[in-house]
Amino acid sequence: MKNQLLTFMKKKKNILCVITLAILFMSACTQREAPKSEMKSAIPDSDMLSYKIAKKYVQNYAPRAGVVKKITTDGEKKLATDTLPDTRCIWFSAQRLRALADQIEQEHGDGIRFYLSTYDKEYISKKQPNQPERAYWGYNTLIMVSTQYINGNHVDYYTNSINSNPRGHGFIVMAVPENRGELCPPPAKCKDIGATLLDN
Repeated sequence: MKNQLLTFMKKKKNILCVITLAILFMSACTQREAPKSEMKSAIPDSDMLSYKIAKKYVQNYAPRAGVVKKITTDGEKKLATDTLPDTRCIWFSAQRLRALADQIEQEHGDGIRFYLSTYDKEYISKKQPNQPERAYWGYNTLIMVSTQYINGNHVDYYTNSINSNPRGHGFIVMAVPENRGELCPPPAKCKDIGATLLDN
């Protein structure tokens, strides 16, 4: 009887071990790989802004954004000069930003430098490259340039320049107004197209 009990306990112990191993194995097999978005580091709290502070900072910039003088003409005759607020925000699609980030990653870059810039007030020839629609002439815009970490600095890199880097082509990309206007203003009411930090 004692031998039968010992045999039964050994079998039970073996069965428990097999069940435990099976559970562990199944658990390991069914665990999903964390999506890339979860694997990337989250935005640090120190970089986050409250709505109130963000709105204040955007308002602080208003006088620095300046104005654009638009002249209305009828042929040779000047009809009026409007003084309009300059661009205060610029929208980019996630797809476009992702494409730029993917290119930088492939070329071992480390980031994007945003240059504040302004379109020409006038374009004489319609054949000028990267000429914006007339509504945006003279307005502020952004130019984005790819960077690589070289000798302790985030260096602009792009082809055909003094900063060309053989590891990649890089880019100089303009914020082209598209899809109801990436720049705002124009139109006059940025809030109407979703820019919640602007009052106008």
